[in-house]
Amino acid sequence: ATPFIVSFFTSLVTALVLAVLIRSLGLVGWLDGAMLGLLAGVGFIAASMASDSAFCRWSMNLFVILAGYRVVYSIVMGAILGGWQ
Repeated sequence: ATPFIVSFFTSLVTALVLAVLIRSLGLVGWLDGAMLGLLAGVGFIAASMASDSAFCRWSMNLFVILAGYRVVYSIVMGAILGGWQ
């Protein structure tokens, strides 16, 4: 159960940070939110995971699956949060 609890809270933190950024930057609409999600997903999440991947010697397939999932959920999360603005 612990991994699911950790995953829930880290997703909540990601949503909070994206919401703060969307509001602070004055972004409006789902497309603006999705673009911010893409930038955050690639620039922060995938980039830091690339370092983890190198040190942990993950296969490229594993890295693409793990980072890709997080980038996609950042885009979707940003689109939802941006659409609420």
